[in-house]
Amino acid sequence: IKVWLTSEYIEGRAPGVSKKLLRELREGKFSVQRTLNLRGLFVEEARLAFEEFMKEAILNGDKCVLIIHGRGLASKG
Repeated sequence: IKVWLTSEYIEGRAPGVSKKLLRELREGKFSVQRTLNLRGLFVEEARLAFEEFMKEAILNGDKCVLIIHGRGLASKG
């Protein structure tokens, strides 16, 4: 399944990130070294988890991480 062809897929590119790099990430040419799942967390919980996750990833020298987040469609308020 090509996830990027589904209606739920959202993608963006930060300034300085080349289209080639984005394509290679999408095509799975990099191994994910660390994963963080933020679904179901409240904003403050997610922020703290994200900060700790990134600190560990940077200290570990991870080059490719995956962050799974929700869009808050089922959240109250």
